[in-house]
Amino acid sequence: VLLPAYTWNPTSRRYEPADTLEFGTGYWFAVTGDTQLPIQYEPRSSLTREVKRGWNMVGSVSVSLPVSSLSSDPERAILPFAYRWDAEDQRYRRATTIDPGVGYWIPFIADATLYMNIIPAPATQPQAATKLPVPTWESVLEIQTGEEQRELAFGMHPMASAGFDARWDRPIPPVPMRTDETLKAGWMIDDPDFSLLDRNIVESSTRVSMQLLLVLHEPGELRWKDLPDMYRGVLWHDGQSMQMQPDRTLSLLAGEHRLKLVLDAFESLPEQTQLLANYPNPFNPETWIPYRLAEDGDVALTIYDMAGYKIRRFHLRRQLAGEYQDKTRAIHWDGRSQSGEMVSSGVYFYSLQTVGFSQTRKLTVLR
Repeated sequence: VLLPAYTWNPTSRRYEPADTLEFGTGYWFAVTGDTQLPIQYEPRSSLTREVKRGWNMVGSVSVSLPVSSLSSDPERAILPFAYRWDAEDQRYRRATTIDPGVGYWIPFIADATLYMNIIPAPATQPQAATKLPVPTWESVLEIQTGEEQRELAFGMHPMASAGFDARWDRPIPPVPMRTDETLKAGWMIDDPDFSLLDRNIVESSTRVSMQLLLVLHEPGELRWKDLPDMYRGVLWHDGQSMQMQPDRTLSLLAGEHRLKLVLDAFESLPEQTQLLANYPNPFNPETWIPYRLAEDGDVALTIYDMAGYKIRRFHLRRQLAGEYQDKTRAIHWDGRSQSGEMVSSGVYFYSLQTVGFSQTRKLTVLR
């Protein structure tokens, strides 16, 4: 039984039902069992189609063409790869050719005109090939569940830009239509068209954070190798953290996992533990209390009033050496006591305790 056909709308970024089949467009067909889909068409050896920035589902011509022969106007709008769906393995595969009767995902970094033509374009003055720079370093995360496996590459280069970088990053096509795919994995970035990558190269820095999405329909394992020696790798997962050296694997239960990989250059880690001035100060109604740790250890912060009575205690448990200064890492105090009551105006003391270290500073509440 043939179920409805769908195609991808690159403007709305969602699948939409299709009543007719148009030349040059790719479609999803969901079928039950082995089904032949006879389509009568007039053979064509070329295709010209308007495309949008992001992913476009593109049809094929009547002859096989290498993906490298595709062109666009503007010239550099098309990215140099295409994907097709492997129904047997239930996953996307990189394609080297565009074959008749198959739909493809092709990414563009700008609105453009796509050209798919068996007849080569007129010869122009030959130009020297542009050799893309390679990352300063590159490593791989490997995800394994049952018989399925994915690899996600990541690395750094001083010229890499924030968000999606067409020189190095490799995006993953949108989630398949009506599929039982059992494993989804990718780097998450803030881009409406290329929000999930299987290769993420970021700007070289002393501290880098990358977001990772995993959707497992059965328990699996995350493995890594070739981490750069100059960085300490920390993997945050399900409210916990682990150092990636010397550990090399992480077991995960079935379900959705949003992980964070943090790389800190060893040379940038603090040489001594310090409690820093809170900000803002004076404050109303909330403040952030920053600190730095020279070594891993359990951390606690206690707030006292002028008489020395304990007002609030934060037990942060084990923290990794590093800087805890911005609002995503510093201790946040909402100006309430341990029982949840707003404290009155006045001067208070806050004290940080960790292994072999204690330091106290004062802050002011203004109501």
